[in-house]
Amino acid sequence: MSDFSGNPWRANTDDKKTQTSTNPTSAEDYYKQAQSAMDNKQFQNAVDYCRKAIELNPVYLEAWFYLGFNMMDLKQYEEAIPCFHKALEIEKDGNYFRPYSFYNIGLCHYNLVRDDEALDYFNKAVAVKADYVPAINYIGLIHYIKKAYETAIPFFNQCLQYDPKYIYAHYNLGRCYYYLYKDDQALDHFLKALQTDPNHVEANNYVGLIYLNKKLYPTSIGYLQKASSLDPQYTAPLYNLGILHYEQKQYPQAMDYFNKTMQLNPEHADACNYIGLIYHDQKEYVKASEFYQKTLAIQPDYKFALYNLGLVSYDQKDYSNAIVNYQKCLVLDPEYVSCHYNLGLAFYQSGSLQDALRHFEEAARLKPTHFNAHYYRGLVYHTTGQHERAMAVVEELKKIDYPTAKDLYKEITGNDLATSPASTTTQPTQKPRDEGPSHRGH
Repeated sequence: MSDFSGNPWRANTDDKKTQTSTNPTSAEDYYKQAQSAMDNKQFQNAVDYCRKAIELNPVYLEAWFYLGFNMMDLKQYEEAIPCFHKALEIEKDGNYFRPYSFYNIGLCHYNLVRDDEALDYFNKAVAVKADYVPAINYIGLIHYIKKAYETAIPFFNQCLQYDPKYIYAHYNLGRCYYYLYKDDQALDHFLKALQTDPNHVEANNYVGLIYLNKKLYPTSIGYLQKASSLDPQYTAPLYNLGILHYEQKQYPQAMDYFNKTMQLNPEHADACNYIGLIYHDQKEYVKASEFYQKTLAIQPDYKFALYNLGLVSYDQKDYSNAIVNYQKCLVLDPEYVSCHYNLGLAFYQSGSLQDALRHFEEAARLKPTHFNAHYYRGLVYHTTGQHERAMAVVEELKKIDYPTAKDLYKEITGNDLATSPASTTTQPTQKPRDEGPSHRGH
């Protein structure tokens, strides 16, 4: 998000024609030529005229400032920084250009992905001009980039104290709350951003995502389609439309959107993984494996593709390959609960009961309410003759999921456990596929 508000006064003169000399002879003449060129978005010409003005007057404050300003428009950030420093050196005793020079140095560092340096200069800008809203916004934005969402929020709120309709602050607050899983607060700010600019592409996409999270598909699809129509090259709404249709098992539509996403970005690992999931759902295991492998070619550390490859092998009773892929997945994420559980199942099916028990116990440790993992813990204890341990698991399960406790008790004793008001029994099964990053993962 670019916000070039590092200009102290030209916004007040936009409607005035800059008077220029056809034959510039002085520093002022060249500076006026630079201003005219900038008005016409001829940024390289503006740079050249500023240089000529500086040649005639090396301490021409405005020429140094706008030399840097036009270099920023040309994305020559490294070259722009010394120009603003020179402006700061010349303006020793005044603050007219000073906060804007600090701000523009911050923007240059920000665009060069030097966030700590950028933060320092944005803070300097605010120290000189306390109500400098764009600088305050970027301070918050840098904290947002660092995923310090709680730290970022007060800065965006401060922006709104000075300018209640400042769209960037509403948009960034929406993103902070979204990634803090506070969807209602996020929605409020995204909608306020859209009140100011109904065609804000990213805000439309996020509103669509929030309604997708809420399973309000008809509302979601409207915002996502609008975002896509506003910017057909923007992959996020296409990808999210794919998820929307996938969740409703509308596979042809989902496939179409994921394919469109990959046409725009062939390296979109999430979309590629979802194509594999569509084939997986339809038991087209060869095609599913092909796309999971393709996902790993794009992103070798994509744990969900490894996990799903393990499931494809498990579904085909190829337990040895399932074990290999699950183990690779756990190298990437040793605390992946579903993977521990399914690796336990693969070992259990292949007869490696102690290995199975180790992973069932780890899944239960990481997620104490994982009743399926507890069920199989108890089953392994029973199978290996550890009756007291198996019965202890029954007692644990009574507190977690009574129907599963009944199933395990019957498996161990052959008798029925006393009926509980709990719901109907659900036999433990293999954990379903994990889709991977969808809503908050991109």
